[in-house]
Formats: sequence, C-alpha cells, structure tokens
Amino acid sequence: MANYKFFRPPLRGVAQQLSGIKRHAGPSQRLCAAGKGMDMKRIGIGIAWMFILLFSVSLAGAEQAAPWPVEAPGEEEAITVEWVPTEDPAQGYINKHLYPNRRVSLFRARRTAGDRLTDDSRRLYLQLLPLIAQVAAGELASTEFVLPPEDVYETTAWSKEDLEVDVLVADGHFTAEAMAAVSARLKAVNPTAVIHALMADCPFELYWYDKTIGAGARISYPGYFTRDGETVTLNGSVTVKMTVSQEYSAGDYLVDTAYGQGVQAAADNAQAIVAQYENCPDDERLLAYKNAICDSTAYNYAALNDGTPYGNPWQLVWVFDGNDDTKVVCEGYAKAFQYLNDLSASSVTVLSVTGTMNGGRHMWNIVAMDDGRNYLVDVTNCDSDMSGYPDQLFLVGCGLGNPMEGYPVAVTGGTLTYCYDEMPLFSEADLTLAAWNYEMDGPPVPNLSCAQAELYANEAVTVAEGFSGCLYDSLIAEITRADPAGGEAELLTLTADGPQQWTLGHMEAGEYTLRFSGVRDGVQSGWTDSEELCILGMAELVPVFTVSTVRGYVGYRLAVRLPSDADAVYVQETEEEWPCQGRDLLIPLTSAGSQTYTLALLWQGEASAFGEPVTVEVAEMGAGTLTIPPGTETIEDEAFRGCAAARVTIPDSVTQIGLFAFADCEFLQIAEIGQATPDESVFDNCPQLVYCFQDTDRGFACGQPFVVP
Repeated sequence: MANYKFFRPPLRGVAQQLSGIKRHAGPSQRLCAAGKGMDMKRIGIGIAWMFILLFSVSLAGAEQAAPWPVEAPGEEEAITVEWVPTEDPAQGYINKHLYPNRRVSLFRARRTAGDRLTDDSRRLYLQLLPLIAQVAAGELASTEFVLPPEDVYETTAWSKEDLEVDVLVADGHFTAEAMAAVSARLKAVNPTAVIHALMADCPFELYWYDKTIGAGARISYPGYFTRDGETVTLNGSVTVKMTVSQEYSAGDYLVDTAYGQGVQAAADNAQAIVAQYENCPDDERLLAYKNAICDSTAYNYAALNDGTPYGNPWQLVWVFDGNDDTKVVCEGYAKAFQYLNDLSASSVTVLSVTGTMNGGRHMWNIVAMDDGRNYLVDVTNCDSDMSGYPDQLFLVGCGLGNPMEGYPVAVTGGTLTYCYDEMPLFSEADLTLAAWNYEMDGPPVPNLSCAQAELYANEAVTVAEGFSGCLYDSLIAEITRADPAGGEAELLTLTADGPQQWTLGHMEAGEYTLRFSGVRDGVQSGWTDSEELCILGMAELVPVFTVSTVRGYVGYRLAVRLPSDADAVYVQETEEEWPCQGRDLLIPLTSAGSQTYTLALLWQGEASAFGEPVTVEVAEMGAGTLTIPPGTETIEDEAFRGCAAARVTIPDSVTQIGLFAFADCEFLQIAEIGQATPDESVFDNCPQLVYCFQDTDRGFACGQPFVVP
C-alpha cells in the first residue's frame, strides 16, 4: 500500500547510518566501539522496530476509518391506481357533512379494506388517514406527506445477521446483496395496496385526488447508512405524494383549501337557518328559507350560457359557505331550498326538478304541501338579482297545462312556461301542480266579461275569458234580470263546460246584472265583479249592412254581410223576404239598371228598423271569355295586357300571376279567380272590373269589389 512504501525507506536509512558509524571509527575508538557495538546495534534495531510498530498501527487505523459511514440514497417509484367510483366522491363528502344523520352508500364499509393490510403497510395506512381527512376539510393544503421512518417501519435498523448477508460493504460501497436485502425490508410496505385501501375506505375524503390513469401517486423510501459494516440504519423519511385533480388544484401537490373549508361553514350556516325557523308554520318556514337563500348568494351570470350540465355538488355548498366570491346558478338555488327542508322536522316534501323555462335549461322545486297538492317554487327567479318575482313564483299553482306538456305560469308582464325533463324518478302525480296557489281556498276567479255592455235581442251574449292561469272544468254565470214593473228581480244560473269563449245565448230585452265563477277539481272559485248588460228590442235596432260591390253584372249575385244574427232580411222595395245564410245574404242580379235595396232584419217574428238604402248599378255582360287552361301554374308578366275579353277565368292550379298580366283591359268586367291572390298591378287600369269569388269570407277579407257566381 502507498503508506507502507512511504515509511519503509527511512527504516533502511537508519540501519545504514548505524553501520556507517561502525566502519568509520578510528583506531583509538575501535576497542571502545567493539565493546559497545552490541548495545548500539540492539538500540538501533529496537528503534527501527518501534517505528515499524507505530506506523503499522497508524496504517491499520487509516484503513479502518477512511470509508465510514457508507450511505445509500432512497428510491422513488410511481403508484399506479385505477379506480372508477360508483358515485361522485365530492357529492359523498358534502352529503356526509351536510347530512350527518343520513347513511351514505359508500360509507357503510368504512375501514374494512385498511383492516386487511398487515404490518408496515397497515402503519402507513394509519399515518395517511388523518392527513387525508385534513386535506379534505381544508385544514392542510399539501398532499406531499413526509413521515419519519419509525412511524412506518416496525424496525429501522438491521444487523448483517438480520439481513442474512456476510458482507455489507466492499470497496467503500454497499454490496449488491446488502442493498437487495435492505430494499426488501423497505418494500415490505405495499403502497399500491395502501392507496387502494384508502380509496375504498374513505372515498369521499379523497374527492380532491386525481384518479385518472397516469396520474396517481408516488412514494419515496428512506435512505440508509452503516458506520461499522455490521449494522444498517434508516436515514431520511417516507414521502407519499398524491396528485390533485385540476378542479381542486392550487399548485403541484397543493389543494385549494376553500373547498373543504366551505363544506363545514355551509353545514353550520344552514343548520343555523333551520334552527331559527323550526317553530314556524310550514308556509312561513319555507318563505323564510327562500328569503335566506336569496340573501346568502347571488346568480353566477358568467355560467349562464356555458352549457354546463347539472350535477355539480358544490352548488349547494356555495349557497351557504359565506364566501361572496362563490356564486351559483339555478341548480344551487333549487338544491339549497330542498336541503333546508330536508333538515327540518316537517311532513312537507320538496323535490328538485330539471327541464326548461321558456325554452332555456332550468332547475326549480315542486313542493307537496299539507293539503295534498303540489306547488311550484322557483327560488332563482324569486331573487331580486334575477327576475325578481318574490311573491309570484312561490308556492304557486297553475290550472293550465299538465306534466307532459308543461305549465304556463302567469307573472307580471307575461308568462313563464315550465316543461319537465323525462325523469323516471318522479311519477306524474309528483309533478302535477295544483290549479291554484297555496294561500288560495280554491281556483282563481275567472277572468270573464261580456264582449259588449249593450246588445240587441237578436245578438248572442258572448263571454270572453282572459288568461287567469286556470282551465276550469265548468263555468257558472249568475244572471239577474230586473223586473221592468218594479217587482222582484229574476235570478238565472247557467253552467257550461269551461270554454275560452262562452255564448250564453240570446236574451230577451231588458236590464241584466251578470257575474261569473269557475269550478276546478270539484272546488268553485270566487265570483267576478258584477257588470251591467242592456238587451235592446229588435225595433230599436238600426242595422248597418256591408255590401260586396256597388257595380254588378247580370247573372251573378250580390253579397250582403249582416251586422248580427237574423232569421231573414226584408226588402222594402220589393216587399220580399230573403233567407239568410249564416250572417250573409245573397241577392241575385237579374236585370240591368240601377237597383236600390233598403233592408230590415227579421228575428223570431220581430223586425228591426230599416238600414240605409244601398244602390247597385247592374249591367249586362259583354262578349268574350278568356279561359286559362287547367293545370297552368304561372302566368307571366304582361301576358294578356290590353286583351279585349269581358271575362277571364283563372283555375285553382295557378299559384303565381306576373306583374301587369291583365293590365289595360278596358272591357274586362269579371275576373273569376281560383286560389291565387293577385298583386294590385295585375289588373291595373281595368275600369269595369269586379272580382268573382266562390267564398264570401275571402271576398270581404280581400277588400275589393266582388260578386258571387
């Protein structure tokens, strides 16, 4: 060795010096030297051996101390875990804290998987349990858990005999056999089994853990060292790093603690609200809950149009967490209202339902009250921050619609139509709304009124129903007629099925007072305000007629629209009666010349006064007919401009007539038109023209002079 070679030459030099003294002694000294030679030789040899002994000891000490302690670093490895939870862990965690008395499905087998772990794996499991709970509660942000080895391993030092190896260190390093033996002791911990056990036993506390494939966790084992080559001791820590899902992440292996802290705050705040109103009647308590929710949160307009599906469990927490930065959408409002009722000792049932409101995605509540009926509550739109209908969408019924087609609910300025999603969890009975609001004793008073305050005996009394939010099974009219002789009034009550328009029929002349009521589900509403109706006799009626044209042609008929119903029309000039066709009278034009008609209506043997006389100029038809062939669909622009025909017949097949197609036809008298509606330019500058329509309704709606064939 190097040290040994360094110390030997000086020893040889000492021997040479001693022998040199002997050779160079003078004659006078030789006897003396000879006498002392043996002692000096012994002394020199002793000194040499002393140096040899001293440096040999130093050499041995240097060889033993140089490589100690010998150290080895810890290893790190990935923990691959694949797990698909059967329910949302965050929902489970929230339910566990917000519903402390309710059983949660995944919570039933708590700790059973951890109980099956053994030895060091069990100890690691027990160390991680409280840390995971602290992270879930927002008490600990880091998911990099550093544990001293003595908290994980039962033994933290092993002898060569324990490790069953002959040599720990060779050439200043741990032998491969020693390293394998120590690694086996360290990896007696099964981190994959530990993580699996944690996820099985406390899945809700791990709502923040990224369970996607390729994420998972990592474990770092402690390093170890030896000072004497006889014993190995652990050095460092056991570190477990669990990946945080993106939703809850605040950095590498860091959780946003606001989530966990908000859960307990929400539970406490909600319990305080329930305790405050626990002795109130159901309707007052629910009203207080609605107001408390609106005061506790605000609508998240940023999420209004992002199409986010329902099912975010944190919406409920964010209503009550006391954090002004956490806002909610309709899901939060509806779930919060149901949650407060769920915490209450009440027989009232609140459901949260989804669907559309006026076509947009929405969530609201259906409340089954103590009267056995269901009512709608839309807390979102009760909030002044939203639509602001605090008293119009709380415990309301709707007498129109049904669960399959939706319910139109009347509010100030319009209607909100609620349509349910298909939800097999709820029956049709669960979703059927009462026909009236909760505070009402029955259905709403119908919005009924007479169309006119003054009518004639030949006119039917029509009652128009406005929107009252209820479709009645039947309507009731209470009609009181004053006795013209001053005697007692006559009371009439009429009942009919609930149409939107109700014709009471024809009534005799006199003064009447009317009021109306409706019946729904066997319950009668209140009465409308009374209104006065005056029925006049026929003799007082001066009819106003509408005639189809003041210029006609022999062979056609004049159409007259009556102002009201009549059995017939009396013509003063000819003293003839003409029967009516509905509200129309058709008078044949039989001879040319000026024809005047003064008409009166006949009704049940009584006649009205005469209306204003109507004069019609009747002429003979000219020669020439232009017939468009059947099957023709289009007549081009100016196709027959200036033609000399007296009559043109256009079949039903024609759907389009071009511009000025029959313009400047100065002899044209009759245009018989099928289904087409001509542009005003088609018959431009046709001074004698009268249209001919088969249908009088079409003719009067057209507004052009016409006759009937």
